Amino acid sequence: MTCLEISFCWTPIQGLSGAPYSFPQEISPYLRRHYERPAIYRWLTERDEKSSVYIGETENLVRRLTHYLKPGPSQITNKRLRDRLDEELRLGARISFETLAFDPFSINGHLYSTANLGSKEVRCFVENLLLSQLPPEIERLNRLDSMQQKAITRAAMILNPGMESDQAKALASKVMEGMVRTTEPGS
Repeated sequence: MTCLEISFCWTPIQGLSGAPYSFPQEISPYLRRHYERPAIYRWLTERDEKSSVYIGETENLVRRLTHYLKPGPSQITNKRLRDRLDEELRLGARISFETLAFDPFSINGHLYSTANLGSKEVRCFVENLLLSQLPPEIERLNRLDSMQQKAITRAAMILNPGMESDQAKALASKVMEGMVRTTEPGS
C-alpha cells in the first residue's frame, strides 16, 4: 500500500495593494487583477480559542467573493455563510479569506496541481479531500450534504445546457429539501 501525503498551505488573499483582505471589504482593483482565476479557498474564523472553517472551490475567486458580499436571492449557501460571517464579525472574530497552494501530486497517473484548477473535477476532489481531513476541534461550516447538492447542480447543468448556474443550484436545493421528486422512467 502506498501512503499519500500532500504538502499545502493557506495564503491570505490580498485586498488593497498587498494588504490582507478584510471581510466585508469591497473588492479592490488589486484583488480583481490578481484573483480572477480558479481557486480553492477557505473562510477561517477565530474567536475565543475556537475556529470554524468553510472550504470551497470556484472557477473565479473574485466572482465568488462578490457573491458572498452581495448574495442573490437563490444563492442559499452564500446567504447562509454571509449571515454567519456577519455574526462572527459582530462577536469580534478574526476572519481570514485564503487560497490554497499545494505541491503537485498524482493518484493512479492523474496529476493534481494548482495549474489544473481550471478543471471542476480537480477542484471538487481537492476541496473534498481537505474537508475530510479537518481536525474535529475545528467547526466545519460546509453543510454535510454539499457534495450531493454539487452533484445535482452539475447534473442539472449537463442535462440542461442553457441552464444558468444559479438556477441549477436553486433546483438542487429544492431536490435536497424534498420539494422536487425524481422518479425512474416507467414508474
